[in-house]
Amino acid sequence: MPSQDWRRVLVVLTVALLLEVVTFSHVGAFVPLYLETELQLTPAEVKLWTGLVAGMPLAIALCLAPFWGVWAERYSPKVIIVRAQVFELIVYLGMVVATTLPQFVVAALLLGLTYGNIAVLMAVLAQVTPSHRVGFAISIIQAAVPLGQSLGPLFGSFLIPVIGLRGLFTLDAVLVTISAAVLIVGLRDPARVKREESLAAHLRLTFRQAVRLPAMRWTFLTMFLMLIGMSAVQPYIPIFLGQYYEGDTLARMIGLVLGSAGITTVIVTPLVGFLGDRHGHDRFALLGLGAMMVIHLLLFLFSGPLALITLLLIRNVPASSTMSPLNATLAIHAPADNRAALISLAPFPRNTGMFLGPVLAAAVATYDLRLLFPFAALLFATASVAGLALGRALHRTPRIEAAAAGARGG
Repeated sequence: MPSQDWRRVLVVLTVALLLEVVTFSHVGAFVPLYLETELQLTPAEVKLWTGLVAGMPLAIALCLAPFWGVWAERYSPKVIIVRAQVFELIVYLGMVVATTLPQFVVAALLLGLTYGNIAVLMAVLAQVTPSHRVGFAISIIQAAVPLGQSLGPLFGSFLIPVIGLRGLFTLDAVLVTISAAVLIVGLRDPARVKREESLAAHLRLTFRQAVRLPAMRWTFLTMFLMLIGMSAVQPYIPIFLGQYYEGDTLARMIGLVLGSAGITTVIVTPLVGFLGDRHGHDRFALLGLGAMMVIHLLLFLFSGPLALITLLLIRNVPASSTMSPLNATLAIHAPADNRAALISLAPFPRNTGMFLGPVLAAAVATYDLRLLFPFAALLFATASVAGLALGRALHRTPRIEAAAAGARGG
């Protein structure tokens, strides 16, 4: 079978993912409104079920995360990717026809079966892309996510007055079907190594490689520490802004700081991917971590509305461009015959860090809210140490695949 042109694959995957993220973003943006207007829940019930609907699918997704990559390596990456769109189609149709809360909750729970396709998608892209273009290709994929998350609620807000919430979810079902069709027609499964071991043995191999291969170990640890620091501060940004602004001015400032993050990601992430392919993705990850450490120290040292807004806007640049080099490192240096399975483990350090960050921040904030800035700076400094270890590991063993045999035999 002739190899696929990586640029064509990149276009197919980006278009499909963008359509998928646009539809998926409507769930997060408009579920509270749906619960209130379509299911007639009370304000207290809306608050309760908004949180539950957001959290319950993630619990399912986290349990299944290692399996999607393993199944993709053993059977068909294309099927595992399209599987997400199929379940999303069922979710949106379920939301269209739901007339009671239990019906809606059952549909929402199926969202837990839609996660994990981006990791497999990145693994497929890395397999068909020349090594000197992998970082750029993955950065384009990553930029599609915040772009879709920004466009989805924007377009949805204009469509709801015209077609209603059920009409919006009907449109989402159509768009996610188009997304699946783009993948079915435009993507071929790349060549795979036939797996002889059992599923359990394959899972053990994947976790063993994640711990024993230096590039995998240090990348996962850097992700974990970085995301604790980022998620410790992010939920409190509206509170920091509320110290200086109020009313409509506060809403505008929150929109400026948080809304510009998505635009920054779309612009900066591909640039970082392009440069990382030439100068080393670990270097750009380390540069971003160092910048985050300095910015959070400055946020602690300088007070006042102008300094806060300026530094938070500057913060968007390294905050939006540090994860992409780490994902590129995973894709480039994971053993080729188990790439999807290893990339699929990324939700563990990522989601664990995003859970621990706000929990630890709540404890710190009880003493002094401003202590969150040096607390985050300390975490970014620690993540930088892990990033330095990652860089040393990559320069010692630039071809991690050669080390995979040792990880298999242990």
